[in-house]
Amino acid sequence: MSFAELEEIYGRRGELISNDAGDATAYLVRFGSRVELFTGHPIRSGVGWFEAGRADFVERGFRQGRSC
Repeated sequence: MSFAELEEIYGRRGELISNDAGDATAYLVRFGSRVELFTGHPIRSGVGWFEAGRADFVERGFRQGRSC
C-alpha cells in the first residue's frame, strides 16, 4: 500500500510526518490519545511497518529514531 492510498482512506485524520533526522517518513493517524503509525518499507516504496499505541510513546519514538 502506498502513502497516497493511506491518505485516501484516512483523509484529514492522518498526516505525513518525518523523523527528527529527516531520513524517514511515516503516516500518522490520530485517535484521541492513541495513534496508528505507518512507516516505509526497506526495499520497495510504500508502507512496510505498522505500529499502534499511545500517541506520546509511538510518535516520540519514531521522531527520535527509536521505532522501526
